[in-house]
Amino acid sequence: MSDKHLDQMYLGEPVHIAVASAVGSARESELELASRLGLSVVPQNVRNEDFSRYIIHYCDDALCIRESAKGSPKPICVDFCDPTLRYRQTKSQQPEAILKALGARKNESTVVLDATAGWGLDSFLMASSGYRVIMVERSPILHALLWDGLLRARDSGICEIVEAVARMSLSLGDAANILNNPPEKPHIVYLDPMFPERKKSALVKKNMRILHGLLGPVAEDEDLLAPALLCATTRVVVKRPRISPSLQGPKSPDYQLEGKANRFDVYLIVPRDAQR
Repeated sequence: MSDKHLDQMYLGEPVHIAVASAVGSARESELELASRLGLSVVPQNVRNEDFSRYIIHYCDDALCIRESAKGSPKPICVDFCDPTLRYRQTKSQQPEAILKALGARKNESTVVLDATAGWGLDSFLMASSGYRVIMVERSPILHALLWDGLLRARDSGICEIVEAVARMSLSLGDAANILNNPPEKPHIVYLDPMFPERKKSALVKKNMRILHGLLGPVAEDEDLLAPALLCATTRVVVKRPRISPSLQGPKSPDYQLEGKANRFDVYLIVPRDAQR
């Protein structure tokens, strides 16, 4: 697959991504990585910022992405073993708003389809709480980063993390198409449409900036509510900025739950038998 064709797979303005010609991982070299993702390798005699906007490479055996411009923040990867995430996974106090919004108690028979997986953090928290989670990601690059994060988490040897990621699966594709034909009928559909860019902490700003660069305009995710309502069997949960309006769609939220920085709009699905 050519770089041009890969760029056209994104649902926004074309972005330019290349693989750095640095040291590969124990799993594959930079040439193998480039071949797998259909990307070019930055020539050693060319500055990264002159060749592409983003650079993907292995760092300490983790697949990472970074902006290529001089002075850009450090590379980031999907890290389900991050200490902050581990604290959120293991703390036994009042459950987070996202888990309250899901409604059901811990039960591996409850399937959640996360149609906008992004960096996979919410999926991991849901899986850590006992849900079985199907992650959907439309960006081939983010999909590769997520898959690498899952592999490293499975090899971490940390029991709670290994158990959580065992309940997580990952699909590459357009969320609207997958909602119309899911690999498994989900009880709950979870949507986290990208927020418009705004001032945030440096870390969140960096992660969101890369998401915006890879995925393009935010409007497309907002069209997922209608197919989500048809796909889920019990409820749809939509994550929103705390003071933002609800997504436009065929119905309004049945109720809302507020977290520290975000809000969760909950749409209950009325069984078809009860509609008669």
